[in-house]
Amino acid sequence: MACPSSTITPAATDACSWSERYGTLHRLQRITTFPPGITAPSKVRLYWRRDHYVMQWWDPGVKRTLSDRVDGDLVAALTRIREIEAKLHDRGTSQAGRRRLSFVELLDSFEGDLRKRADADEIDVRTVHRYKNALAYLRRFVAQSVTATQYRHPGHVDRDFVLQFLAFLKSQTVTRNGDNEGTKRPLRSVEYVLETAHAALAWAADPERGALLDSSFRNPFRGQARAVRTRAPDPCTAPTITIEMAMNWLQACDLYQRRLFTPLILFGLRAAELTWVLADDVDDQWFHVRCHPELDHLTKGLRDKKFPLGRVLPHLSGPTEGAALWLPRRSFTPAVGVTLDSQGLQAEFHQRLAKAPQSSALSRRQIRNQLLREAGASDYDRVEQEFQQIARTLDWPTQATLKGFRHLFATALENSGCPESYRRYFLGHSPGKSAIVTYTHLDQLERHFGRLLDGEFAPIMAVLELSARDEPSASR
Repeated sequence: MACPSSTITPAATDACSWSERYGTLHRLQRITTFPPGITAPSKVRLYWRRDHYVMQWWDPGVKRTLSDRVDGDLVAALTRIREIEAKLHDRGTSQAGRRRLSFVELLDSFEGDLRKRADADEIDVRTVHRYKNALAYLRRFVAQSVTATQYRHPGHVDRDFVLQFLAFLKSQTVTRNGDNEGTKRPLRSVEYVLETAHAALAWAADPERGALLDSSFRNPFRGQARAVRTRAPDPCTAPTITIEMAMNWLQACDLYQRRLFTPLILFGLRAAELTWVLADDVDDQWFHVRCHPELDHLTKGLRDKKFPLGRVLPHLSGPTEGAALWLPRRSFTPAVGVTLDSQGLQAEFHQRLAKAPQSSALSRRQIRNQLLREAGASDYDRVEQEFQQIARTLDWPTQATLKGFRHLFATALENSGCPESYRRYFLGHSPGKSAIVTYTHLDQLERHFGRLLDGEFAPIMAVLELSARDEPSASR
């Protein structure tokens, strides 16, 4: 029984199937005849449906049939077909991406690729965590009902999406170091979040990497990080920690804290760098900060550095007997009769890796961290706790943070006349890529560091010398 949609009555609705009522209206009609002078498509099938054209083709790159829609006329449909067939011929795939891709699928795939890169030792595991934390803001933004309705798929994002996301980031508040009970402040890493979002979409549109978006996708995040309006800091202001404050700090330290903070003040070390100094990294002449790839550790700048001890040596306690690390945590006591040097630490690490059921970057990092905890390693949080304890005692302002010692060191180097190439070396920064960097050899470390101790840091050295006379002979 035929039920044309134009003549169907409510009483006859139940007697007609959907195809009988609407099949003619929505049926695909194959187009095989083209005007004279137009070559028929060879790899793409063209159909007409109601008021638009539909194209279908087998894509060897994704190993499935893909389709696309054109709402224009026959010329627009043929133009699109030529683009698809050119890509199939030149690259073996149309690179059309996934039409129903969601933001969650894209971000999950991107983070999965980051983990694979970390397993291949292409990037550090910490980079994966930083990207994941930055993309969490994008996840929260697209989960909003208004955003989810307006932008259902990543391929739909445009400049308005970026501006709305930027306004969303400006409204976000965070606590210092992730402390949920601390005072909240506006998000400062807006540029980094935008750069991470740009990287995720660029990866998805790259046919050699994500291949989740059409290759013609235009990334609206490109260049947006540089366009963020941020107030430039005043370089003429005094550092948050001054020479006098550092002197008072050392006077307030106990024996362990003085051993902890003396290298941070005199060498401008990052807190994480100090926790990775092995016992044999310090000798009578040099204090080394090294990469230890045998223990799956690289410094932040991927480069080694060293500091001349000389006058500093009497103010640095020697390594703890039986410990593999130069500065074990306060509560650590080496096992009696067990001496675990750096070579033993390395051997134990590889033995545990061989016994591990899986070998991923994350599992290797977990095994290494567990081994270091057993060897007495400290970490940033423990150093921060020691810092906050003394800072509260001295009633320091909240602007004075652990990184303030590094600012003080860099400022003192500048004021003592240390050349920029040496300052970059001491701080562990990149020396640059110009030819003069290759030709310049830093063979005067002791002279320039000694000038710092005799000049800007002379009051701090006086405090250390006074404290050394008051210390008991047997101390840790």
